[in-house]
Amino acid sequence: MKRFFVCLVYWVSIQTMAQQTQNIWLIDVSKAQGDAILASVKVSDNASYSNQPHFVDGKNILLYTQSFTQGEADQTDAMAYDIEAGNTVNLTQSATSEYSPTPYKDGFSTILVDSAGKQWLWAFDEKGESIGKLSHAEPVGYHVWLNDTEALAFILGQPHTLQRLNLGGSDTVIDENIGASLWAVPQSDKFSYSKQDQGQTLLMAFSPETGDKTQLTVMPAETVYYAWLPDGSAVAGKGSSVLRWSPNSAQKEWQIWLDLSEQCGEISRLHTRDLDDRIQVAVVCTDI
Repeated sequence: MKRFFVCLVYWVSIQTMAQQTQNIWLIDVSKAQGDAILASVKVSDNASYSNQPHFVDGKNILLYTQSFTQGEADQTDAMAYDIEAGNTVNLTQSATSEYSPTPYKDGFSTILVDSAGKQWLWAFDEKGESIGKLSHAEPVGYHVWLNDTEALAFILGQPHTLQRLNLGGSDTVIDENIGASLWAVPQSDKFSYSKQDQGQTLLMAFSPETGDKTQLTVMPAETVYYAWLPDGSAVAGKGSSVLRWSPNSAQKEWQIWLDLSEQCGEISRLHTRDLDDRIQVAVVCTDI
């Protein structure tokens, strides 16, 4: 019964998000012109749920999750947006639901929700053909790869836990009461996650080599999601603004970095990539 309740809570949260109109924007930010916005393109434009954008290193591809209505239910697939051509391909087109597409080897991994409602870490090739289950851990919510055989994963439960999944061995609990954003920290060998602690959300770093956990900063109030800029600064959406925190800045508080009020209502998830003359930011937000 406890297991069912946990999964039900997650399912309800997904259904709530799916009922909101959330779309994805690509924002080009100048490096030379004081973080000026050079261009903005709406990647998805629909009345459903688009989320969890993830750039593919070395390619002009943005992976993301898209919901589709099947009768009275919502089902999600993994999508690939060709940034140069402006075309979108549904990679999975399955009867199951896939979330959080993440580059993995020559293809990608997702969280696959099977017909019994169980949530697995799953692999696909670059064309979206299923390769299979990668781990016996369940229910998995989100993940980031440490290497080809290990991942950090958000495992749903009471409380939610951060676990180190070893595809060929046992899994290890790293922390608890964690949030849904898991990333590699740029210019570092560490990985990051957020953690609820005494009414605050802490931004944490984990060292796979030593197992050490370090508090980096406190997240802005009422923010859940964050990402990293290539220079090692963290960014988070609050309202229609993107806030920025730099560990090397004299200003230790989060500062407004981008005003996206012309594009967005409420910003949630983000991802970034470094280009020669600009930073490209994928932003999930409600429509204005």
